[in-house]
Amino acid sequence: MFGSRSYFPSLMKQRLSWIFHVLVIGAVSTVIALWPYLHDFGELLPGDSGDTLLNLWFFEHNLASLPFSSSDLFSNQAWSSPDFYFPVDGVRGWSDHLFLPSILYGFFKLLGFQPTQALLLWFTSTLTFNYASLRNCLWKLDRKSWLVSAVCVLAAFNHVVLAQLNHLQLLTLWFLPPLAFALLHRQKTWAFIFLLLNWLVGPYIGVFALLIVVSTYLLSGRGLYRFRRKSFWLFWFYSLTKFQKITLAPLLVLNVVLILPYLNTSLVMGARGTDEITKNLPNIWAWLSGSGRQYLGLPVHPHASGSEPFLFPGILLFSFFLASLFFWKKIHQPDQLLAKSLLFLGLSVTSFGFITLWWWPMLFVPSVRAVNAAGRIASVLWFLSAFPLSGLIVGFEQSLERRWRQGPLLLFICSVPLLWISLLPKSVLALDVVAWQKDQNTFRTELLEQACDLFHLEVNEAFPWHGDVFAMHALLHVPGLKSVSGYSGWQPRNGWRPGMHSRDAFNWAFSNLGERNYKRPDAISSDDVLCGIRATADKAGHVIFDLDKSLADETKRR
Repeated sequence: MFGSRSYFPSLMKQRLSWIFHVLVIGAVSTVIALWPYLHDFGELLPGDSGDTLLNLWFFEHNLASLPFSSSDLFSNQAWSSPDFYFPVDGVRGWSDHLFLPSILYGFFKLLGFQPTQALLLWFTSTLTFNYASLRNCLWKLDRKSWLVSAVCVLAAFNHVVLAQLNHLQLLTLWFLPPLAFALLHRQKTWAFIFLLLNWLVGPYIGVFALLIVVSTYLLSGRGLYRFRRKSFWLFWFYSLTKFQKITLAPLLVLNVVLILPYLNTSLVMGARGTDEITKNLPNIWAWLSGSGRQYLGLPVHPHASGSEPFLFPGILLFSFFLASLFFWKKIHQPDQLLAKSLLFLGLSVTSFGFITLWWWPMLFVPSVRAVNAAGRIASVLWFLSAFPLSGLIVGFEQSLERRWRQGPLLLFICSVPLLWISLLPKSVLALDVVAWQKDQNTFRTELLEQACDLFHLEVNEAFPWHGDVFAMHALLHVPGLKSVSGYSGWQPRNGWRPGMHSRDAFNWAFSNLGERNYKRPDAISSDDVLCGIRATADKAGHVIFDLDKSLADETKRR
């Protein structure tokens, strides 16, 4: 029927090759990159007791309040107004919503894993899926060689990504490769679908995806698509397949629902000031600055500046990048367009003293002003650099194969030790889960025994800035509990100060009840128990919680 008896063995060989290149290599690379955390499963987490645990809190909150339990889908208070920074309303719009990442985390919770264990499995799966998505898109471009897989490992596990393990809102990059693939093949509908999917990951990744679309469109000469035709949108709608219409409808609804708290935040808090954004932009030296935690990387450059000045991707990937500049003309035309877009964004986000090109996204691209650390886009740029770099590699392999048929495979085998050494951390930023959980249990027990309704944890030398995150986790386990403490991408106004004394924090809360964008006056009753808590450390380093309890009515009168 197929003209050859070798069809089925050949098909099986292709499938096995795909499994190895797309799944196995990515899984092994992930285990190597996360080995310090995986070998004592559940005892350590990547990152610190700040952002890592903050995002864990958001995961747990999302699972408790999503899907939407409110009768009104578009005003789900359970999700949009959790009770930290009490009595501020709508604080969920101050941080990434993490909708799709929460679903993956929820899958591991459903299997029976504890929150910290589920989070570690989330890290493992997310990094593996990043590689698999990138490698699969290049596989569809008929780039099936071993050396292309090596480039994908370097790009998917570039040192900028690994330096952001404590910012897990930046790690879900699954939909960026298919977005790039759709853009380069002028598949406008699929490009739109994958853009919406990136926004379901979170605003940070959504903004970065939008920037890639806009910059690619601007650099495409006559444009990827001609939007000027009056009939364009009507023609586009009728050109959709049934599957695309079914896919687009829920994506649009979900995006609208999830973006509403952020629209409210923009109205209440306003856009970030230009000075605040530009002072956080990386300078040119930041691109030659590493975290210092990876082999074959670089330490922090003494002249690097910016909010997170470690944008060096690793010596191996950077070497490929430099080589691509010398062999620019050999890059395929579609890949050149993406490469120009990535270079343009890299230059745009860089501060050259008083000069920056970041003004154009701030003026013309929606939501960019909500991003306070724009340099984080570097991890995305290095990630997608696999597209043009793999094109160069294919050309090099073809030349090598003509001289030596097994040359590419042997070169890959020889490079494997260097690849995986570059993923191994020589030092780790890790959270001691066991110690943190012990302190949490003590803290929650104290709150329950004292029957606290509203509390504030003073941030001090025992608990620095991350003490606010520690306080938030009590809300997940004590029903009806409210916290004046909190931590997010914004801070409350109208008198709020970091490190406030508990008495001042309660006065701030009472003075703002009933105001616009705050809870109603009856959100606190006169007989509610208020607990001001101060953490201290004994000589052995154990945390002791000193609690000052009062009633809401007497605190008001004070």
